[in-house]
This record gives sequence, structure tokens and C-alpha cells, in this order.
Amino acid sequence: MVKGMSLVMKNKNPKEKVKIGNWLAKPFKSNYFDVVLADETLDNIALKKYSRYFQNVKNFLRIDGYFIYGDYCIPARTRQISFDELAKLYNKDPEFIKK
Repeated sequence: MVKGMSLVMKNKNPKEKVKIGNWLAKPFKSNYFDVVLADETLDNIALKKYSRYFQNVKNFLRIDGYFIYGDYCIPARTRQISFDELAKLYNKDPEFIKK
């Protein structure tokens, strides 16, 4: 997700730091992040570990931080497109996502 988002970012922040780690191992300090991005992470975690996952995310975030979670569902009659095609459509028309 992080790599994909770099394709559509218009203003890159040189002060921004990206960290990637095991959600369950507590690799980060408490109150460390302003934003936690998670792309389909629950698909890779056993149901019995969901509680620990969400508790860790909460601990990693600053009090006014954001947790952004991405997941997908593809209905049977939906045309599938690649992420590159999606990024091009978004760059051409940012309102595309709302449509």
C-alpha cells in the first residue's frame, strides 16, 4: 500500500518516515505514529489475534492519530483493473474514486 500510494502522491514530504513491521510483535514505541496505514492486514492474522492487533495499533498511535485500513471486495460483475490503471484514473480525475 505504501509503495502504491507513492504513485498518486502530489506532494512528497521529505520529513515523512515510513516504517514497516510485524503488527503483533510490538516493534514500535507507544504514541509513535500520527497515521497507521494497514492494507488487508487482517487477511494475514488469525482471528484469535485480532484483539492484540487492534490494541497494538491503538498503542502505536498518538492520541489524535489516524488508523486507515484498506480492504477490498470484488463483486462478480465488476471489471477488475490493476493498481497502475487505478492510479492513472485517479491522477486524471481524483473524483473517480467517489464515482
